[in-house]
Amino acid sequence: MERKVARSLQGKKVYSYRQKNKGQKYTLIGAISVDGIVCHKIIKGSMKKQDFLEFVRFS
Repeated sequence: MERKVARSLQGKKVYSYRQKNKGQKYTLIGAISVDGIVCHKIIKGSMKKQDFLEFVRFS
């Protein structure tokens, strides 16, 4: 989550220094009901279709 545009003084160029990799990515998926949290799962990296189907199947 970062800004896509920047501002500068008229006639000046904008420089933006962004860190490319900040660490590992994790995805948290959970299911809740009126009674509270039913189940949750943490996945290293981005969630794929197979990860979601496995979560639904074993929840």
